[in-house]
Amino acid sequence: MKIVFLTHNIKHHNGGGVFSRALIDGLSSRPEVKVSVCVSVSSGFLGEHILRLGFLGFFANIITIRKIIRDADIIHAIDVFPYGILAVCASYGLKKPIVITAVGSGSILPLYAWHLKLFAVYALHYASALTAISDFVKREILKKVPGLAIDVIHPGISEAWMSAVPKVSSRLQKYKPYILTVGSLRWRKGFEASIPAFAKVKKTFPSLRYVIVGKKHNEIMYKRIFDCIAMHNLQGSVHVLESVDSEEELRALYQNAELFLLLSRNAGHDVEGFGMVFLEAASQGLSVIGSRDCGVEDAMIDGKNGFLVHEKNIDEAAEATLRILQNGELKKRFSEESRKFAKNFLWDDKILEYECVYKRITSQSL
Repeated sequence: MKIVFLTHNIKHHNGGGVFSRALIDGLSSRPEVKVSVCVSVSSGFLGEHILRLGFLGFFANIITIRKIIRDADIIHAIDVFPYGILAVCASYGLKKPIVITAVGSGSILPLYAWHLKLFAVYALHYASALTAISDFVKREILKKVPGLAIDVIHPGISEAWMSAVPKVSSRLQKYKPYILTVGSLRWRKGFEASIPAFAKVKKTFPSLRYVIVGKKHNEIMYKRIFDCIAMHNLQGSVHVLESVDSEEELRALYQNAELFLLLSRNAGHDVEGFGMVFLEAASQGLSVIGSRDCGVEDAMIDGKNGFLVHEKNIDEAAEATLRILQNGELKKRFSEESRKFAKNFLWDDKILEYECVYKRITSQSL
């Protein structure tokens, strides 16, 4: 079986890239599967095809993709725009089964854009199968296009990640004790709530620090984060780490944290589709605190391995953090439940779910 993937990137420093890479690597390990990848941003994948960006590039991409998919059994597009629409346009007349996986904003925003909605809705109806990475994303799509059959297949986590041995480097030792956030340095990750929430918590725990791991998204947001840190006089207590490039170091950061905090917020219809970092944190035994009304609701269990709070409620986030830090028994119970929860999301099991989708639609096309 040959599968052609269309996605933005398969890099390790963003959620969509992590998801795409894990799915592609998992399928590539199957001897009966051959994978080809088309990406907009080069990721160093052997044999990848680079798509052009921009409006004019869209038409050139259709020609490129059409050549690549002629001998494919399945086309798998990650998000409706632009990749699901590209898949539909490029496969016209070839009768290739198409799977569209809705990851988040790329499948929801087009449904609210007057110049894209018609194409997005057509692609959703045309696809042979639709999947979404969370119940939240599925619900958001069905609000605008009711009646679609959408399978929810959550992202997974590898057994190797879960079984890693804890390590404490000298770099990490100087931050302890700390709470941790992992996410790109952008408005949607809710730093303008998590930083002041930390400031409140620090009044009770003066030695506590806040470590933020993420890549710069744009200069404006980058400045706003540091302005927020300065406004709360936290220059020596909040540490932004942009150069964590190895999985080993990232695991160590999780393993040595007191808890994980990420207050994702919905910026219009730009949303947190799932929250892979919550699974990563849970797999390392961390209590987690996240936002309601987004994909994070699928990536944790409120009251079981952490707390869900309202995205802009600084007091609620601070209170949830203090509840965990001040109650050793609760923290221990959440830690145990986090590890149990993460075991339900092994990537090998998720790959099998996608293979079931592939088999179903290929048998239907015979």
